[in-house]
Amino acid sequence: MKVRVNVENVLVANYTDLQNITGATILLFPDAAKGVAITLGGASSTRNFDSLTLTNNSHPIYALTVTGGSAFGLSVADGVARYLLEIEKGIRIDELKIPIVPTCVIFDLFIGNPKAPDPEGVYRALKSAGREIEVGSVGAGTGAVVGKLFGVRRGTKSGIGYSEESIKGTTIGVLSVVNAFGDIKENGAIIAGTLDEEGKFINTSRAISIGVVRKIEDIDIQNTTIVIVMVDAQLTKREAYRIALMTSAGMAEVIDPVWTPYDGDIVIVLSTGKRKLDTVIIGTIARKLTSESILMAVKEARSVDGIPSFRNLSQQDT
Repeated sequence: MKVRVNVENVLVANYTDLQNITGATILLFPDAAKGVAITLGGASSTRNFDSLTLTNNSHPIYALTVTGGSAFGLSVADGVARYLLEIEKGIRIDELKIPIVPTCVIFDLFIGNPKAPDPEGVYRALKSAGREIEVGSVGAGTGAVVGKLFGVRRGTKSGIGYSEESIKGTTIGVLSVVNAFGDIKENGAIIAGTLDEEGKFINTSRAISIGVVRKIEDIDIQNTTIVIVMVDAQLTKREAYRIALMTSAGMAEVIDPVWTPYDGDIVIVLSTGKRKLDTVIIGTIARKLTSESILMAVKEARSVDGIPSFRNLSQQDT
């Protein structure tokens, strides 16, 4: 399914590698964006995120990338930077323009082939960036899986989701890439997560609360949910930071458990325009859109490499 992104000054592109079951999702900001990122999980992996920290200088960015491939995937930023140089976008330093491309990753190496997305493929995908984006098991969500208490093969397929809302002439959009350790719940019921040997859901939080743990070395690098809030209003860094905190509540509403030591969860808030809108309004709406986009990511996912999807499991229940 494709959805339209109506936030001003935002173009989107997906690079999907179905052979290796990985990919990347890139957001372009032709007139630059500024904002803040907060890390909530204990196992994030990023590149060029300095300008998105609360305490560092707020350099404008012209692109942001979420990619599969774990730390190997960080190299896709080279393809994005190459494209930005061609269209002459970047921070001006004397006669030079330096593209800053904040990039974060999910771990998808245990599904398909253990390869990262191709920077050249990402570069080519950017040439067709536009206002529509496909959701589900595409782009950075191609190899995404949720519910991994007992490993990827006992999880449920996930992907990317997008939801937006306009109010008082300002549009707020939230893109989520969902590769969580925990289960995904809707109205308190698990709709995607850890499965038992018969393909039925195990309540991950309940299992953990009675002492069930997964003792596998390096588990702390295998999970991440990335939430990107885009709003065509003008925000200071501190305003963006407060919105990020409010937004994070939307993750907790549908992911259980969330922000664990095994997850690299990140919330990014980007100001893409000059409109004025109260930050409480933005944060409240962004929280709701976050929940919606995460649910969309699993509902629109399709089964890949033997990992069942929400659609497969819901059909079994009927």
